[in-house]
Amino acid sequence: MPWNWTHECDQALKKVKNEISEAPVLVYYDCEIDLALQVDSSKDGICAILLQNGKPIEYASRALTPYRCNWAKIEKETLAVLFCLERFH
Repeated sequence: MPWNWTHECDQALKKVKNEISEAPVLVYYDCEIDLALQVDSSKDGICAILLQNGKPIEYASRALTPYRCNWAKIEKETLAVLFCLERFH
């Protein structure tokens, strides 16, 4: 069966985008609570999440350049940590 992107699919995607970017999913930063970082990398990109008490404060991601796509997994993970620290500084 061929793939068909319907109006219902579009509405569901918009609903998910709204729900993950608003309270109660996102929380406000509290300087009294410790922060945690979660990072990940894939063959084409890196992502990061800034957390407090296991709840996200902010999300960030970016695509990798063709040169960096050829890096080893551990190098991409390290780049994700560096990206996260710079982004959320």
